[in-house]
Amino acid sequence: MVLTLYTDPLSQPARAVTTFLKVTKIEYVEEIVGLLSGDLKTPEFAKINRFQMLPALVHDDFHLAESVAIFLYLIQTHPVADHWLPKETR
Repeated sequence: MVLTLYTDPLSQPARAVTTFLKVTKIEYVEEIVGLLSGDLKTPEFAKINRFQMLPALVHDDFHLAESVAIFLYLIQTHPVADHWLPKETR
């Protein structure tokens, strides 16, 4: 099960996901996609994220975009401490 994060250090939401992955020690592969170079607007990247924005996450054949959705997915699919998203909402 390979977890690949498409990111660029210039993107604040992408940096937040990268930091979360590092702090929680979730194994992943990082692919840098140049924001300023126009790499987001290529047909190849559109297959990864149809919105052509960062961050993007690919987990096996599952594609996910938008940082909050990525956080929720990671918290639900990986063992992380309860303080990231408490199971009890009150």
